[in-house]
Amino acid sequence: MTGGQRSAQGVDGQPMIDRLLSELQEYHHSTCRRRAEFRTERSELNARLVRLGHELRSEELMGRDLERRIETLEAALQRERAEHEHLLLQNAASDDVAIGTSGPLTADTLVVDCSKRIAAQVQEDADLLAAYVERLPAIRERSCRELLRSRLREAGIELATPTIAKDGRGNETLKDNISGESGTALEVAQLDVSGSGPLEAAVLNESPELPMPLWGNKQWTLRSHLDGARCLVIDDQLNAMVSCGEDALVKVWDTSPLWRNAPQADELEPYATLRGHTAPVFALAYRQQDRRIFSAGRDCNIRVWHLPEAQTHDPYGMHLTVQQRSLRAGLLLGHSDSVWSLQAHPHLAYLASASADGCVGLWSVEVEGLRQQDAGAMEASFTLRPPTSSSSDAQVSLPLDLPACVAWVPSDAARLLTGYVSSRIAVFDVKRGTQVLELLPATSHASRSPSNADAAYQHLLCTTSASCHQVLQFAVTGHADGSARVLDLNSGRFVATLSGHSAAVTSVCLDPAQGYGLVTAGHDGFLRHFDLRTGLCCQELHLHRPKYSEAIHSVCHSKRMLATSGADGNICVLPASEQGLMRNVEQ
Repeated sequence: MTGGQRSAQGVDGQPMIDRLLSELQEYHHSTCRRRAEFRTERSELNARLVRLGHELRSEELMGRDLERRIETLEAALQRERAEHEHLLLQNAASDDVAIGTSGPLTADTLVVDCSKRIAAQVQEDADLLAAYVERLPAIRERSCRELLRSRLREAGIELATPTIAKDGRGNETLKDNISGESGTALEVAQLDVSGSGPLEAAVLNESPELPMPLWGNKQWTLRSHLDGARCLVIDDQLNAMVSCGEDALVKVWDTSPLWRNAPQADELEPYATLRGHTAPVFALAYRQQDRRIFSAGRDCNIRVWHLPEAQTHDPYGMHLTVQQRSLRAGLLLGHSDSVWSLQAHPHLAYLASASADGCVGLWSVEVEGLRQQDAGAMEASFTLRPPTSSSSDAQVSLPLDLPACVAWVPSDAARLLTGYVSSRIAVFDVKRGTQVLELLPATSHASRSPSNADAAYQHLLCTTSASCHQVLQFAVTGHADGSARVLDLNSGRFVATLSGHSAAVTSVCLDPAQGYGLVTAGHDGFLRHFDLRTGLCCQELHLHRPKYSEAIHSVCHSKRMLATSGADGNICVLPASEQGLMRNVEQ
């Protein structure tokens, strides 16, 4: 082959090589494009699979939650049905009416018999109420006492001034010689009018013309707890309310829909549920400075939580476990029995607790000191022995007196008031670690030496709750005898007793805005609003139904609203009346 032939063959083969290279490049590009599309589709499918997995996990969690609710409701229905049948059998056994020829005793005959008795009682009460209402004026703009006084003035009869009388126990009481019908005056027992403490000067003698707030014009009932709701705290600035209950849950509510008059406000659900306790939760505390919640109960632990924000918290999000862990702010260990009461210091980073192990605990809750992984320890504890007249050696062998409630004294940053089940009230100086005050409510016996009768009576005066005034040196304590007592911290004496409840007073709360209003709640299901300047009840509301002889567990009085939690699992929220303020009305 000559050189000219090889050159011609090379020229003819060059286009074929270029065409092959272009086809290979095009095939390579198409393969890369398909591979990229496949990778993109695979990543999208993986993301969708992960999202569906999270949704499935959320649905499973919701399903398990609903199953637990259904099981709890079924158990509650079984208990209620058994209790109902037991009461029917008791009523039938205690009935003196002979069955005679009515046949054997069955459930149907019991139901019919009970229905007849209830209908007869209701008809009798209705007739009595109708007969009483007919005697009342059509419009009652004033109380019965004011109406009676005006009629006496028109008749020219001079009104007698209030006198000071002594009861059978030697306590001085204020009594009015003129009294209206239908229970216009409430007893203010043990009112010491001879004292000159700040209570008499600043509260009881303050002008009664200043109005009192009126509650109950509107009422919202929030239902979410599966068992009794035990405690409440409110943050008005964030429109947040925190509740805890015997279902071992801590729930956070957004109250802003209530103020917007949103429809179906009674169907409001909590926007966050804090899980971590393994037993019923009895007590709550809240520090507004760093927005932290403290909860404690039967599991002996005090858990610390961050208050979740309603705008950012998603209760049905994909990362529920991560959200729950991020809300946990710490754990406080030190008590060996149930914790009944918690209260955060209004100014300092300290927390006080009362436990059934006999200790009043003091905890430092600095943000830097609390960690999610490490458990905090108790800084100090205070214990007391039950009051006794025996020697010190015998007193050491006695068990510890059990604290039931704690309350900081805002007017003295180092003082902590504690109420005990023995009815004793003690005030501790936590800075020096000493006890500065101890007293007992007055018994029916003149002697101060404790006896068996006095001990039994003091047990009936068991202290259940306490609340201290924000500025003045006095506090109010609730007791199991259905009364609330006003304590002057300067003189160390009880200066007034406010009665009216037919069961134990479980919670007392002073008005944080005005300072002379007191709200009490008890196991009779009633909430009573007192005016401390006169000692009279201005308002009475029935909010909760009793359950196993328990009704209202806690009341929380904020500057904007009033909220109660009860054994029926409901939370009642009462805003201030749209009519504004009312004048003091005697009921």
